[in-house]
Amino acid sequence: MEGKQETISSNLISDRSDDGLAESVPSWEEMYGRLKKLKATTGLANLPQQGVHDPVLQSWICEQRRQCRLAREKPKEHDDSENTSPVNKKKSIFADLDEHQLTFERILELEQLEFSWDSPHEMEWKKRYEELKKYKDRFGHCRVPARDKEFPELGRWVMTQRRQFALARQGKKSRMSRERQQMLDHIGFDWVLREGKKVTFLHVTTTRIISLIIVEALLRWKIIKKSGIKNLQS
Repeated sequence: MEGKQETISSNLISDRSDDGLAESVPSWEEMYGRLKKLKATTGLANLPQQGVHDPVLQSWICEQRRQCRLAREKPKEHDDSENTSPVNKKKSIFADLDEHQLTFERILELEQLEFSWDSPHEMEWKKRYEELKKYKDRFGHCRVPARDKEFPELGRWVMTQRRQFALARQGKKSRMSRERQQMLDHIGFDWVLREGKKVTFLHVTTTRIISLIIVEALLRWKIIKKSGIKNLQS
């Protein structure tokens, strides 16, 4: 089995230097041919997958997905999560090249290979989203506790969505795209639940502090009053 995996890797990798980067940028048609060969060999037109090591092809696949996202959303609203993956820390060698622009005809060619337009991260996000829809159908809301014993992973995912939304509102880097926000809004997602809890907690804390101050003042007044009475009696 290991011999077969090594054969897949060596056949798919070309035009690479020792550090795994391309010495020259292959054409779109050449990369499509490599993807087609991957599909014929493994049955999937997608990377990463176990037993296949081709960072140049994986970078090209990420670029196709990135351009597709940009076509659906405004530049400042797209999800850059895939571009920060280990294989794609640097800007893709295929980015901003006219020869590698994704056209409608190329989209059709990729569709013929059953190309996955969603990254593994995006597929995982949509899986959790479907779980949240089922949770709402069952309980009538989307407020999954972060430490829910029955749905621990979904609870953590819901908390992450609120955190990413907060980062986006602050103008910081976030995985919360406009498309994701609209999908969650559609099912009545509670964005500010945690903020509401903090406000309630602050209100309760403040009330208790004021009560303690009043109690302390009354005790002091009683002590002073008793001391005054004793002085008069003496």
